[in-house]
Amino acid sequence: MTTIPIAFNWSPSSGAVKYHFQISTQDNFVSTFYNMEDINNTIVSVTPFPQNGSTYYWRVKAIDALGQGDWSQVRSFVSAPPPQPPPPASYAEPANGATVSGSAVALIWNASAGATRYHLQVAKLPVFPKVNLHYSNDNIAATQFAVPGMPNDGTKFYWRVRAFKEEGGWSAWNNVVFKTRHFFSGQSQTPPQGPLLVAPNHGADISENSITFNWKAAGGAAKYQLQIGTTNSFSAVFFNNVNISGTSFTVPNFPDQTVRYYWRVRACSAAGIWGNWSETRMFNTN
Repeated sequence: MTTIPIAFNWSPSSGAVKYHFQISTQDNFVSTFYNMEDINNTIVSVTPFPQNGSTYYWRVKAIDALGQGDWSQVRSFVSAPPPQPPPPASYAEPANGATVSGSAVALIWNASAGATRYHLQVAKLPVFPKVNLHYSNDNIAATQFAVPGMPNDGTKFYWRVRAFKEEGGWSAWNNVVFKTRHFFSGQSQTPPQGPLLVAPNHGADISENSITFNWKAAGGAAKYQLQIGTTNSFSAVFFNNVNISGTSFTVPNFPDQTVRYYWRVRACSAAGIWGNWSETRMFNTN
């Protein structure tokens, strides 16, 4: 429980040599929270005093050479609870996991009741290390901010906000209450890796007119290009498709004759950057 000192004072009584001071949670003072009989001035500071929202009563009487006088009038007061911080500000935009292009990214959150400013942090790690923050600003009056200096290269960033009000201080970071959000600064400029070919096997003999080609997914791939040629340099291309969304494709209409073919695959990122070709495999039709 939070405590504070509270000062009580009163006007001097003529002839008084000391005072008797009492505080109680009951207006009839059946029991006392604080009782002091030998106060030789007209002010007393009671500490620690709980800030709990309770009502208290207090009174004073003077003591002179002839004895004790009557109690003063009883006064009451409420020991208000300490000011509370504002609630955490909830996330608004961008959506979690969104890709946001540009050298400045607008981050938006919902207002926190009573807040007068906000603290925004952006980092490449979800733990928000102090020594490795990409951006930090603790004096934002609005509920949105365009973070400058974004690389726009597909880098993943995490962000969080906390709210401040003059009486109550800082709220908890919103990622303590809500799931931490992240976004990608633009699309990755890194080309995908070359896919790993699965089937047909190298040197396979195939008698079907339709042949299904399979490969393993490449990280960062948005689509694939499948190329089939009659030379291993692919100077003579039999089939070429640059817009295959999956990792399997069936090519029809192979001729009914013995022919040696070569095939390969490469991946393309969402930013339109092509990666390296896979290994080249050979197969025969008959």
